Parts: sequence; structure tokens; C-alpha cells
Amino acid sequence: MARLLKHVRFIDETILTVEDMLHAKKYDVIVQGAQIAAGFNAVTGSFKVPSLALKLGYELKRYAVLLKKSFLMKEDEAGLMRVRYFEDILTFWRDDVSCHAHRNLTHIRELKPLAIPLASDIQKLSDHLKRVQADAYEILKSGDYVVGYHTLSRVLLARLVLFNRRRAGEAGRVKITSFEQRLIIGPDDEILNILDEEEKRLVKVLSLMKSVGKNDKLLPIILTKGMVRGIITLLEQREKVKDLANNDFLFANVSGTGHADVYRILSTFARDAALDQPQLITTRSLRRHVATMSRIIWMKDEDKEEFRALLGHSRSVFESFYRKPMDVAILAKTSKVLFAMEKGDVQKYANKTLEEIHIDEDTLLDDVLDFDDPDDLCPSDHAALPPTPAAGDEEAEFDSSLFDVSCSEESDSDSTPKTPKTPKRRNTVKRRKLVAGRTAENIRNWANSKKRSARKGH
Repeated sequence: MARLLKHVRFIDETILTVEDMLHAKKYDVIVQGAQIAAGFNAVTGSFKVPSLALKLGYELKRYAVLLKKSFLMKEDEAGLMRVRYFEDILTFWRDDVSCHAHRNLTHIRELKPLAIPLASDIQKLSDHLKRVQADAYEILKSGDYVVGYHTLSRVLLARLVLFNRRRAGEAGRVKITSFEQRLIIGPDDEILNILDEEEKRLVKVLSLMKSVGKNDKLLPIILTKGMVRGIITLLEQREKVKDLANNDFLFANVSGTGHADVYRILSTFARDAALDQPQLITTRSLRRHVATMSRIIWMKDEDKEEFRALLGHSRSVFESFYRKPMDVAILAKTSKVLFAMEKGDVQKYANKTLEEIHIDEDTLLDDVLDFDDPDDLCPSDHAALPPTPAAGDEEAEFDSSLFDVSCSEESDSDSTPKTPKTPKRRNTVKRRKLVAGRTAENIRNWANSKKRSARKGH
């Protein structure tokens, strides 16, 4: 709002505060100020920073509500009526600003490639974090409790985020009580009776704690045995670090206030691990990676619900936003229909799914033209010659009669002129482009080979 107010003041000098700006008669001035702040281009109808234009609309509504509350408490009828008029005219913000900003954002998202971490980078980072955890144990044993605690806290938080694909706040704000109340299934628990052998082995080595996520939802965090042992060690060494007595965060800062910064921790470890693309190791890209790759695994409906609950996604987000990339789906699936229609046998795939349609290799490579293939270079209706190379270029010079003779021997074997059934090249310009740039040696060798084959045939 400060940026908007700054630009509005340049347009209208009578406006000094936000309250002065929230008038229905100042609406056009506000729109102009928002366009300047967000970098609106009147020619292209696009914003340089479309997200700012959208946020300004939300902020104006919020400030109008706060101003209305103030006038209600003062019982100021005139001021209350003024705010209501402003709220009414603010409904036109969608047509004047928001629609353009939404269009820009959609266009940017469609053009932006899908950025997910490399599987090799995730494996490298996981191995690096385990080594750092072992180093942290050695530091604690040496008596340097502050550095050891700081290192162990950071690496455990990074391992937790990497394994569970949790948001930064969900992992960083975990309380000590959440770990102490974690779910541990004992060997005599009756719940084991409904699990198969593989699932029984998993629940014996894993535990689960809860964290508060978006909209105050409790989200699960799975802990491996190595993480549990590390956190227990962290809590045991906690009392040896000053200023942590009143900090109830599990991954508390050694300064005594707040919790560790997940974003900075991930970027630091990704850089130290010498990854190929460390910039992709973020909480958002990690969550996108696991949600997108999970589509490869066939899941029942109940499995999808459980996996969605683990990630904390709504059904619509999981089914649409994190589906297989649209460009890949077009290449891998819908292109099958186009190949079948081009081949003319789409009717034989009636009542079949896209997975049941199979395109053979010959169909995929049918339009691939190879210079060394005689059928591509010399069709029976060939009448035009490639352009003569420039004089003085010995490598490019060749006897064009060789090319003519070999073609004529193949096409004139029957005195009666025939129209080829499926000629691959009818256009002279295309034939010239095929030969252009090729060396004379390639064409000469092929032509001589055709002449020798013709003599043996006679």
C-alpha cells in the first residue's frame, strides 16, 4: 500500500494518507497509481508485476473494512456512507485491473517449464545430510555443544523436510510436545493384525508426529529411526546450550528465539552437496516433485486419499495441479490419436483407451528422410538436379550426369511411363534442399553403386 500511496500522491497532491485515498471519487486515481506501481503497458495490456496488481486489490478491500470498523465505532454516518460507496465502486477493480493481471499470470505459468529436482540430486543431498549428521555427533562428543547442537538441529530439520516434503513453516514450527506425543506402534498392538508383512516391518521402524499446517490443519510427519535417534540426542544436549529454556520449538535457534530458517538451511546444504541443479532444492519444488512422480505409481482411490492427506493437499490441487505435465501428456498420449488418424486406421481402435493404442516404430519414423537412403534422394519421377556448387570448391564439385544416369536407369526400366504409387518427393524445391550442403563424395559414391548394381542386373 505504501508503493500505491506514493504513486497516487504524484497524481493527486490532495491525497496524503490512505484514508484520503479511499474515496469513490478517487477511484480512477487509485487505478492509475496501481498501474504505474505494477508496470502496466497500455499497448500490450500487460503488467510487469501482475501479482502486485492483484495484491493491491486485496489490500484495498482490507483497508476499507478496517476504515468501516473505525467509523462504526465513532458512529460516523457520513464516513460510513463514504466507505460503502468506495466498496461499491471497488467491484469494478476486477474489470479494470485484476482481469489483465490474471491473464498475465496464467500466460507466465503456461510458458514456465516444470521445474522439479533431479532424482540424482535428491539422492546426493540425502547422502550428504547423513554424513553431516555423523559429523555433528563427533562435534558434540568433542565438547563443542553450541556448534554441535546448531549443526545437528539444522541437518535434522533438512532431513525431515526432504523425506516428508513438508512446507517450511510446517516443519520449522514443530513443538517439542509433538515429538514427545508421537505415534509409536508396539509389537503387541492389535492394529498389526490388519497389516501385511511389508507394512508391519515399516511401522516397526517408523513413527509419526503431528504438525500444524495451513488453515490450522494437523498434518503428519513421518520419522525414520535415524531421525528419531538424532532428535533424542538433540533434546539431551539442549540443556547444555544457553537461552533455550523458554523456547519450545523442536528445532530452536541457538540464539534462543524462534526456529531455524528452513529456506536458508536447504539452500546451504544443496550448495555444499555439489548438486547439478541446487536452485531446484526448495520446499515447493520438492512437494511438486513427489506429487508429480506419484502419478507414475498406480494408486487406488483410498491410497490417493492417504497420500493427499500426507501432503496436505486438497482434492482439486492433487488431481489437477500436480498431474503429469500437460506438454508431456500431449506428446505421450494424445499424439497416438493423431498418428492413427494420419494412417487411416483409427476405426480399429474403437472403444479402446489411450493406453491400449500402440503405434508401431515404422509409423513413427515414416516421415524421417535420410540422405543416404536412395528412395529419399532419387524418386522415380525425379526431374530436377541440385544446384551446381560454386566454382573452385573441389570438395563440392561432382559430375551431375552420374546422378542423372543412376536415376534414369531406375525410373526408365519400363518404356511405358508410369505414375509412382507413393512418390515421396514431387516438389523440386524440396529435392534441392535435400542435396544442398552435401559433399560430392557422398553423392558420387551412391551413384557409382547404383551403376554397378544396374550392370550386374543385366
